[in-house]
Amino acid sequence: MKKTFCAVLLLSSVISFAQNWTRPGPCTSYSIENNTVIFHGSDNAALSIKFCSSAVLKIWYSPNGVFERRNESFAVVNENISGVGKLIVEEQPQTYEIF
Repeated sequence: MKKTFCAVLLLSSVISFAQNWTRPGPCTSYSIENNTVIFHGSDNAALSIKFCSSAVLKIWYSPNGVFERRNESFAVVNENISGVGKLIVEEQPQTYEIF
């Protein structure tokens, strides 16, 4: 019973937190800066995808479109593992392909 109560409490906390998330809206444009692709949303939100290597991506979402680091990343220690070469973004009707 105690475990069920904790699970229900945790689930309700996650649901209430998720309702406050800001959605990026439709993608209006993108830009490429070295090994990073930044997608810009219609409400100034932005999504950054940094290619640390051919197998490691660092994804960063900013509701206001400004990427300001408040502290060091806990997930990615070395952001430049190996060169990934030139990034190419191909725009499709419903998607973007990055290679």
